[in-house]
Amino acid sequence: MPTEKARVTGACRHVVIVGERFTFPQGMANTKRVRLLARGLRENGVETSVLVIRALDRWDQPLNTEREGVDRGVPYEYSTGIPIRSRSFWGRRFQDIRGFIQAVWRLWQLRRAGRLDAVFLYTLDYATVRWFSFWCRILGVPVILEVCEWPLDVVSVHGGDLDKSRHFCMDAWKWVTGVVLISEALEEKIREGTRNIGRVLPLCRIPILVDPAEYEGARAETNECVLLCSGALAYRNITRMIVRACGILRGRGLSFKVRFTGRASESERAVLFEAADSEGITDRVEYVGFVSDEEVARLYRQATLLLAPLPDDPQSVTRFPTKLGEYLASGRPVVTTTIGEPGRYLQDGVTAFLIREGSAEALADKIGEAVSDPARAEAVGLAGQVLARTEFHYVVQGKRLAAFFQEVTAGRGALE
Repeated sequence: MPTEKARVTGACRHVVIVGERFTFPQGMANTKRVRLLARGLRENGVETSVLVIRALDRWDQPLNTEREGVDRGVPYEYSTGIPIRSRSFWGRRFQDIRGFIQAVWRLWQLRRAGRLDAVFLYTLDYATVRWFSFWCRILGVPVILEVCEWPLDVVSVHGGDLDKSRHFCMDAWKWVTGVVLISEALEEKIREGTRNIGRVLPLCRIPILVDPAEYEGARAETNECVLLCSGALAYRNITRMIVRACGILRGRGLSFKVRFTGRASESERAVLFEAADSEGITDRVEYVGFVSDEEVARLYRQATLLLAPLPDDPQSVTRFPTKLGEYLASGRPVVTTTIGEPGRYLQDGVTAFLIREGSAEALADKIGEAVSDPARAEAVGLAGQVLARTEFHYVVQGKRLAAFFQEVTAGRGALE
């Protein structure tokens, strides 16, 4: 990996990542992706900072308390003035309005000081795309939109505001200057969307990102079979699939413990333990909760297998779970599916253990296959680690991303 930052000779020297779907610097998958996008740009010579326009931390369980700071070389600030969400309805509305107004003001200040060449917008909200793109048009600054999921697919699986999702999927492309996306399926959808409105937008596919140095290390030896899933329990269909698979494995006589990490509401934790109780494996399920990056890396290395199954649904086809990059970087064997983007990068029995259908039965079969041959599983884990270093390293992908920003900024400084 490069040890010195590249020199920038193009038109884009300063980028601000603006978004409202993540907390910073502590958070889940969205936070990690934003951090690594920023670090990738900075390591390739583009000064990048993060501007969070919405307070999302719960007042009773805040992960973040500082208005501004620097995290792993990335400057950040909250335009809301505080990262903690107000307890009252009107307090939250005031925070949202303040976040928008202060962000607009901050971008104007940076542009006036010659320290803003592009805005990297991290949102799936059409109103946010429209208003920030309108303001950036006035400033003469291009807007590149980051897309990690397709809102209409999310709504089809989990419910939500169909009209808002439809607006984003149909009309967001009218406003932005370029798009960064995470999967081939998303690229196809966005190309279709731009054709429908008669535009040709520059696109850049950036897969999952990881800093391998954060997850590599010696493994804590244990004779216990530990299955681990790290991620949001909000994906209840995945939680139920894993618990059901573990119930099948228990019936087959496998001795194991299954751990879950990540933030979860009381209702989401209740779903986990209700499912475990119905399968008769409550004594084998452990909910660890949200832990530091250092602790989660240790838990990865301690695990026998790392689980990232995806169900057969429209959302899974376009997703590319961030945790897969972390899993692979740890060197532990991974069990996931061929559904969506993982199937483009991973080989069954070579770099991961893959199931071809998102079912509990298939997952149980593949876990059983992996644990039955520990030497083979170790080899698969190490091959996956090499893949993480070569394909998903944030510096490698950051070079492509920085080149894309230079191309977009030089070719079209702002929307016509």
